[in-house]
Amino acid sequence: MALPRWQNHRGYRLKGALENTLEAFITSKQQGYEMVELDVQLSLEQIPVVCHDNDLQRVASDSRRIGELSVAELHQLAAIPTLDQILSSSETPNWINIELKCSSFNSYPLEHRVLEVINRNSKQVILSSFNPFVLYRCYKFAPQIPRALLVTLDRDDPANRIYLRKMWFRALCKPHYLNMEHRFINPDLIAQMEHRGIKVVAWTVNEQVDAEKLQKMGVVSMITDSLPPIS
Repeated sequence: MALPRWQNHRGYRLKGALENTLEAFITSKQQGYEMVELDVQLSLEQIPVVCHDNDLQRVASDSRRIGELSVAELHQLAAIPTLDQILSSSETPNWINIELKCSSFNSYPLEHRVLEVINRNSKQVILSSFNPFVLYRCYKFAPQIPRALLVTLDRDDPANRIYLRKMWFRALCKPHYLNMEHRFINPDLIAQMEHRGIKVVAWTVNEQVDAEKLQKMGVVSMITDSLPPIS
């Protein structure tokens, strides 16, 4: 499956919308993006909702965790939508990169709930995660949906353990794409991945000079906050 060249990161925010909101994704489509990237976790009712952080401290000055709050509370506090709202809307892009947020080995029922939403909608989706065990379960439950393993080589984050940086469990989840932090991408990496039938996607690319360099290397798609969606 050939991805659009550009993916808008958490929706378009330069016009004042909050990240990961329905307004931000509607604006993405209005700005010409064919694809958006978003983050999904479960609400108190175990409904997939679109939010990056584990809590609302950054976006709403509220320290409560996403899983402690209802869909209604999340919407009231930070305009957080459900995944179903994004996938069912004709005003959002037709391609959605769904990042499943989970740092533990056991993420039940996250994958099941997300797949239920996907199955009742018709948008093109890929499932991505830093967690190879989440992607493994996606592979077992819905092998037909493309998967992307998220990777950064950054050592500053203690959660980015060596087995994640080294991609030791890559073969377990059989990814179609490697979504790599752009500053760690090089021609050798792309060649190694292509040899394994894996395409490379870059995040988060916000400088035109970086975009041009990555495109020449063979990156198939780029996740950006603000670069215009041109070929």
